[in-house]
Amino acid sequence: MIGRRTFAVSIAVFAGVLSWAVGLTSYVIFRDEALAGLAHHYRDAAMVYEDRISELKAEIEKTRTRRMVEYEQLERKIEGLFKRQAAIETRQQTLSTLTERPAKAQTRAETARPKPEAGLVAPGSGRQLVALHQLLDRAERSQATILDRIEAQTEARSRRLRAALDDLGLGAARVPSAAPMGGPFVPAAPETNFEARAARVAAAVDDMRRLEKAIATMPLGRPIGRDAEVTSGFGVRLDPFLRRPAQHGGIDFRADTGTPVRATAAGQVKEAGWQGGYGNMVEIDHGNGLSTVFGHLSAIEVVEGQTVRSGQMVGRVGSTGRSTGPHLHYETRIAGEAVDPQRFLRAGVRLGLSESD
Repeated sequence: MIGRRTFAVSIAVFAGVLSWAVGLTSYVIFRDEALAGLAHHYRDAAMVYEDRISELKAEIEKTRTRRMVEYEQLERKIEGLFKRQAAIETRQQTLSTLTERPAKAQTRAETARPKPEAGLVAPGSGRQLVALHQLLDRAERSQATILDRIEAQTEARSRRLRAALDDLGLGAARVPSAAPMGGPFVPAAPETNFEARAARVAAAVDDMRRLEKAIATMPLGRPIGRDAEVTSGFGVRLDPFLRRPAQHGGIDFRADTGTPVRATAAGQVKEAGWQGGYGNMVEIDHGNGLSTVFGHLSAIEVVEGQTVRSGQMVGRVGSTGRSTGPHLHYETRIAGEAVDPQRFLRAGVRLGLSESD
């Protein structure tokens, strides 16, 4: 007979073995399914990560592409700035030519090309471009203002010069013509407003300079100081010696003996010496048929053939020749014929010319 204790132990051992067998059998049966489920779980997780990585790569590529497009746009904007700057510099040279002055540095817009790193637009470059555009805008407005001023001044100056020529009765006949040119007409490409206006102003400036060149050869200055009184005018008067009507070919200025007498325009001394009733006399040829005569001089300071400039002293007031006292007899002649010097003096006043220094 087996004891109860032994029987209980046997039953326990049998139950443990049975449980182990059942567990082992369950492990064997369900292991593959568990492994397959675990593998499926890891595959799902991997796919999720791969999708996320692909999305991140696509986002990075999209950002890079966008940055490259922005960089290319920035490059085009910078090239546009350079072109504007080049145009402004060309316009400034045109203005300098019109005014005969060197270009002003402050109207030249200095631009610097940004250098983005790794294909990305440099921070703040947008604000820099806006500032540069504003600088170029100010330069263009300044140039337009300068061109307006040049045009207004040129027109006013040309009107005064033409009015002076009209007063002299010379008109455009004494004005040098423009340089010879010609050729078939070929329409030019459309120009910007500035270039078209600049071309028109340049033509006006050339015309004004031709007028100035013509005026510069005309005796418009005053031969003696402003305080000198005109004692006898041009035309018919009573002869101071014979007391009979006579033609006076110039005007007389009262002045003390020794007062400087000056050339009223540049020219070449045609005569310098004693000339009968003129006494000591100087005649200056100014070209284009114009000449001036200075009579009754106490001293002559030039010689025949000498080139003189406007304002240069040619002699001193005296009372030589047919004279009743110290004074300057002054004549202007066109093609050898005496004309009223007051016409030239008035033209000189109109143009703001003072006595020669």
